[in-house]
Amino acid sequence: MDIAALIISGLSLVVAGIGTYWSNRRSKEALAGSRRAAADARWSARQEAVQRLTCPGTRNPDWRTSFAQHGVV
Repeated sequence: MDIAALIISGLSLVVAGIGTYWSNRRSKEALAGSRRAAADARWSARQEAVQRLTCPGTRNPDWRTSFAQHGVV
């Protein structure tokens, strides 16, 4: 009976280890995806800001107002 309990305990330890490995792997992938998304969002905001400064007429026909709204003037 003690040997059966030992075998079951060993199997549960192996299953727990495998589950932890897969969980950590998925977590790392999700974190990497989140970081990529954050970097893309920052890049998109910077790109939009530069576009507003270099081509203010594309967003607002009155470029003076556009510059004033963004604190450039």
